[in-house]
Amino acid sequence: MSLSNRSKIWLLILLFLILALIVTLVMPPKQGMNNRVNVQDEVLRNPAFSPVKGPVALKPYVVVDDLTNYDENGEVNDNTYICGLKDKTMEDKLNKIIADKVQKMAEKGLPPYRGIKAVFKSESQINYDYGPIVSLGAVNNILNVSISRFGSYDDYKEEIFYSFEDKEIYQYDLNTGEEIHLADLFSEDVDYVTLLSGFVSDQILDNHIEDNEDYVYEGLQTVTPFQGIDPNQKFFLSGYGLDLIFDYNTPEFDTNFYPQSITIPYSKLGDHFIGLNRFYDESKTSIYDDTRELELILVPPCQTVFEYDPSYVAEDMDAHISVRVGKLESYSSPEVEKIVDSYLSVPTDFLDERMEMAKKWIADHPNTFIDLSYDAVVSAYPKILTIEINQFYDGYPTIDDRFRASRTYLLDSETGKEMELKDLFTEGYDYQAAVKDSFHSEYDEYDMDIDYENMFSELSFTVDSYGIAFTLPGENYTASSSFLSQYDFPEEQPDLYAYLPYEEIGYENILMFQD
Repeated sequence: MSLSNRSKIWLLILLFLILALIVTLVMPPKQGMNNRVNVQDEVLRNPAFSPVKGPVALKPYVVVDDLTNYDENGEVNDNTYICGLKDKTMEDKLNKIIADKVQKMAEKGLPPYRGIKAVFKSESQINYDYGPIVSLGAVNNILNVSISRFGSYDDYKEEIFYSFEDKEIYQYDLNTGEEIHLADLFSEDVDYVTLLSGFVSDQILDNHIEDNEDYVYEGLQTVTPFQGIDPNQKFFLSGYGLDLIFDYNTPEFDTNFYPQSITIPYSKLGDHFIGLNRFYDESKTSIYDDTRELELILVPPCQTVFEYDPSYVAEDMDAHISVRVGKLESYSSPEVEKIVDSYLSVPTDFLDERMEMAKKWIADHPNTFIDLSYDAVVSAYPKILTIEINQFYDGYPTIDDRFRASRTYLLDSETGKEMELKDLFTEGYDYQAAVKDSFHSEYDEYDMDIDYENMFSELSFTVDSYGIAFTLPGENYTASSSFLSQYDFPEEQPDLYAYLPYEEIGYENILMFQD
């Protein structure tokens, strides 16, 4: 039985599709801009580093090392090289690497951003305004090297201006000088590409703006569906998290000729993230010379998520009105979460009253401005929850119609119990003497009398990533007119402020640093 011409054509098409399917299954995927490498096929790990299996216990803080070089006047002398390592041979080696990378960037042409050649039609159009600009820093003995170069095209006659930034980022182990890849920050038994891609996808969904569907996260504009990060995605380590960099190497996004980043807090990366532990061992001798001080930054155990109350958004009013509540993603128990919620409850009666006042004022006084805001935010530190509440109303230009109130509470993260100042310190530490000394050193040059004996019943305090801040209300001291003359309203005696860094107190004297 012979086949018709139509049947022969369909048979050839079927055979072609079967052949294409076989080739697709057998042949390995091509590595191009639009293909992601499977992490199991090619894992960019440094063979010089010993294998680490998860889970890895995350320390409650990150060590940040200042390697910027300052001259004798305290000014930044040159930020294109590091200074401060005991091993000067290693220091010279890394500085040579940095210099070579800077020179390479200086000789680089137009970066291959999507659509950039349609704007910059010839190399002669480009003005390289700034760069290469080098930013150096270290987190737990990992050296971050960020090199940027900026270019622009300006046509005054046509009133056209375009600009771009090209950025290259490198990381090096300050112990060995070896380059560090993204894979080296995770234990060998975790699929870090899938892990990080999930975080990026969540950020895209969480920041999706329905009124403008293209924009999903700050400067990132979707072009095609996100396919996942590259195994060797550019990244930067800060004191708080892992920044993934998206530029012309990520085809799913149009970044408007500028690199954009998505930050993933360390607390979200789990116990397979070894970047904070692999290169730094506090039990070993410091690799820095004795003149360098280490700076500690706390890593919150969970991230704050902000919620905005839409009932206080009035687009038809000339006013800035916002009600923002920041909750944590997780708590130690439902009981603690309920306690925190009681602190974060929005005072609707107060806000409704002020809202009506704002509407009436603007109706009677066109072209004026009202500022109304309420912020209630909870943040987490090791063993401590801080709740900061700020209320503000400014019925400008009616100076008399202003309201400001701020209050900070500290709660034990395990029990929800409100903490006293003494609860921050280990037993036996004379914290009162330390606090008095901090106020004394801050205001010693002024002629004033502080009521040190009764100050602790009036003193308020809070913690941040570097130390403990104190506020003493203005009625607890007397001061000369020369001191009060510094302030806009000297008749209203201002509050006094002092600060105690954790390093000055001693980490062994602070409960949050104890196991």
